[in-house]
Amino acid sequence: MDFSTDRSASTQINKTGRRASIGVGASVEIRVSISLTRQARRYSYSGVAHDISEGGLRLFSTGDLFEGETISIHFALPYGRRVLLQGLVRSRDRHEYGVEYLDPSPADREEIIRNCRAQALLK
Repeated sequence: MDFSTDRSASTQINKTGRRASIGVGASVEIRVSISLTRQARRYSYSGVAHDISEGGLRLFSTGDLFEGETISIHFALPYGRRVLLQGLVRSRDRHEYGVEYLDPSPADREEIIRNCRAQALLK
């Protein structure tokens, strides 16, 4: 499967109707900076991301995020460089959020996939 050109081939819809990335997930915790603008006011939060995949990540933050909200997420990949991505909050369970990346660059996407594969080899 060529992840660099065909995003639809690497995702599926799960039973809850949410998109789920398959095949490249990694369970590693990394620090994340989150920022958003809501009603002309800028908010910044910190958090910890885990279950990182090609299509998104799970995020724990004490910040108050809402489903459907677009956020900026900034983090350093364990085996790579820092990335700054836009994400859409897809789910919320108290202070844990499911975030889908919104149009990552091909370079960012490949870097995330490479990191997920490296993490999978360590398991």
